[in-house]
Amino acid sequence: MKKNTKNKISQIDKILMSNKKQNIITAFSMILLAIFAPLKSFVAQWLIDSPSIKAIFVSVLIGAAVVAMSHICEYIVRNTFNRMATRSVSEIRGVLCENLKNMSLSQIHVLPMEDWQSAYTNDLKIVCDDYYFGLFNMAMWGSMGLVAVVYMAVISPALLIVSLVMVCFPFIGPRLFADKLRKTKSEYAKSYNTVCSKINEMLHGTETLLTCGKHSFLFQKMQRVSDDNMQKDFDMKQTETVATIITSLITWIPGFVIMVAGAMLVVQGKLTVSYLITANGLLNFIISPFRQTANSYQSVKSARALKDRIDELLAQKTSNQMEKKNIEITSIDIKKLSFGYGESDVLKDVNLTIKKGEKVAIVGASGSGKSTIMKLIGRFYLNYRGRISINNEDLKTLSDATFYSSVGYIPQEPFIFADTVRNNICLGRNCSDEEVWSAIEKVGLTELVSSLPDGINTELAEGGGNISQGQKQLLCIARVMLMHPAMLILDEATSSIDTRTEVKVQKAFAELMEGRTSFIVAHRLSTIQEADLILVMKDGNIIEQGRHEELLAKKGFYANLYESQFAIS
Repeated sequence: MKKNTKNKISQIDKILMSNKKQNIITAFSMILLAIFAPLKSFVAQWLIDSPSIKAIFVSVLIGAAVVAMSHICEYIVRNTFNRMATRSVSEIRGVLCENLKNMSLSQIHVLPMEDWQSAYTNDLKIVCDDYYFGLFNMAMWGSMGLVAVVYMAVISPALLIVSLVMVCFPFIGPRLFADKLRKTKSEYAKSYNTVCSKINEMLHGTETLLTCGKHSFLFQKMQRVSDDNMQKDFDMKQTETVATIITSLITWIPGFVIMVAGAMLVVQGKLTVSYLITANGLLNFIISPFRQTANSYQSVKSARALKDRIDELLAQKTSNQMEKKNIEITSIDIKKLSFGYGESDVLKDVNLTIKKGEKVAIVGASGSGKSTIMKLIGRFYLNYRGRISINNEDLKTLSDATFYSSVGYIPQEPFIFADTVRNNICLGRNCSDEEVWSAIEKVGLTELVSSLPDGINTELAEGGGNISQGQKQLLCIARVMLMHPAMLILDEATSSIDTRTEVKVQKAFAELMEGRTSFIVAHRLSTIQEADLILVMKDGNIIEQGRHEELLAKKGFYANLYESQFAIS
């Protein structure tokens, strides 16, 4: 990837250069600015050498026009580029979101979310401030410096030679510290990501730690991460401070040498006083632009690591998002299916055939693989061994759009968006109020939603913080009901619902699953007694299968599990 970013124009650069009109305006204004800005140094010479009062007034008018043109061009070039940079950042964020939207669940599960979040926020801001504007400042100040060199050649070739010999000094400092700055900025960015992650973990885990009497555990860990982040921040700023001071010292030397050389020329009578004043002004347009160019070069170099990381995310290949088409699921065949999250397999050589409309329940102890097999059928992971076929078509060849248009998934931990009840149920689909209220009624939430200030238009807190866990699960069930999917995947969907509510939900589920192929992971065995097929899993293997009555008659693992639950209840 690094080789590619060096040899070819990166996507970040392509986005910046995509608006040709603004690029032309910026370039043209920058050329005019480069001409008129150093030309301001000649105003004093024009006034001093004016032979009459009238000539002085003419010089004043010309000088005023030069100064006005200089500042107008500077405003245009800065304003136009600022618009370009702002639009580019917005477009980059759009591409990042588009890539994320087009990723399959299997890609999202291995996506470094901390890197993506940082790229979208902190890293992209640094790239805009340091890389985009660094390139802009290099072009603007560099062009002014080059024009000033031409003007200096007109005044005194000798001073020009001294200037050209000394202009290399501003670049020594940045070259000395470029690698160190890149390393410290990269380390700070990683540390910042860790802090963000730990803050999220601390906020969500506080209740667990407090109730377990270990509230100091995570806070001590958070403090260590925070201290490390502040140390990385200090190291980065310390490096920037030293680099700035050394660069400033080095870039001062050429100005001093040129002033001494100019004074000697005046003493020798090779330079007039008026041109000395002009040359003194031009010195600022030679030394200062090259100093600014050196500092900008330093910023661009230090931001390259973050820019390359964003480029990698922009260039990341997404899944095959073919045009969505509705499919009728007639059969599901699983052959020699094995899968592991790490070195060991969680599923081992599973074989299964499911017909259209069958209700399949999967039970077993925690860690037996029941949720894993559901996630594989639901295309959450595609790096399994073996084959899963839908209507004799390999699951891996189906597009996400096609598959998920026919599948309804209810997870164990539902997600609620910071939006209205209605939008949380519809999720962008065009649903009528009657359809929304019908789904709400079927899951037993009519009383709750009716009591809310604005009914189905009431805003819910992020993550559903203002409703209970069971109510969040019911909202998720209502969400799937409006999808009318061909296949259902229910991953312990009633685990957070009380027994009384569960009766209502099971009735709604029975209506929802009618004629649909359904997979149910259940903890409460009382909820799956009507299933067409019950799979009993242990250590990644299907050890028993059959209907409820058949498994009880076998007096095996399922019967013991059922009797233990019945005894507890």
